[in-house]
Amino acid sequence: MGVLGGLDVAYGSSVQIVRTNVLVAETADAGTAAEYAQTLQIYNDAMMTNSRGGSGLVADFIIGAHAPSDASSVAHPNVIETAMSTGGGAAALPIAGNHANVSSTNAAQLSVLAVLSLGAVEFTTANTAELVTAATAIAGAADIGVTVANGALLAAMEGTAADDAANVGRVSTVNAVGIATDLMTALGNTIDLSGAYSSFVAKGNATGATATTGADITGTVGANSLGMISYTVLAGLSHA
Repeated sequence: MGVLGGLDVAYGSSVQIVRTNVLVAETADAGTAAEYAQTLQIYNDAMMTNSRGGSGLVADFIIGAHAPSDASSVAHPNVIETAMSTGGGAAALPIAGNHANVSSTNAAQLSVLAVLSLGAVEFTTANTAELVTAATAIAGAADIGVTVANGALLAAMEGTAADDAANVGRVSTVNAVGIATDLMTALGNTIDLSGAYSSFVAKGNATGATATTGADITGTVGANSLGMISYTVLAGLSHA
């Protein structure tokens, strides 16, 4: 999540423009939350290396076609523990913070005021260190853009005190179900993250050991098994 700037408007500095990238994996089966997080780290390390530290493709979160096998007991701040189905299910995506379990009205620190942009890309992948070798934009249907996302945002804000307590009128996620459906349809192969790493070594570790890369994934990494959804929102601070 990158805060692009505070705005000098009537709301004061509590209003910000926030851009969020979610790495989407067409998983073959459920890996652990740690394996999802490690895959996200490998991908991000490669993106940062390629761009010398300034890639717009660095991902804030990862979500798979399967929920992590230990989702009920292990929470990782960058792993969305709901599954992204082929039909775009679980496409309420977070904008910031620890969102292992995402709810559209979870009273996070930042609430979405408006969706400014929404896009997606599928990656051509091979079993290489970088995981990603090329990218193709998801054109999408006419009904998946910011107009629909903003309509869904307004609908999600509706509620009563009895239903939502202090969350009424505040939404901390983006409804990306339309573009998620198109992306999941485009991802024609799978990545196997179940038992993906015999051992994981982080880049920049204190011992100087060789870092784990995408080439170390023990399962199959199919072409077009990874993609990304990116969105930019106008956000304001929530108050409990």
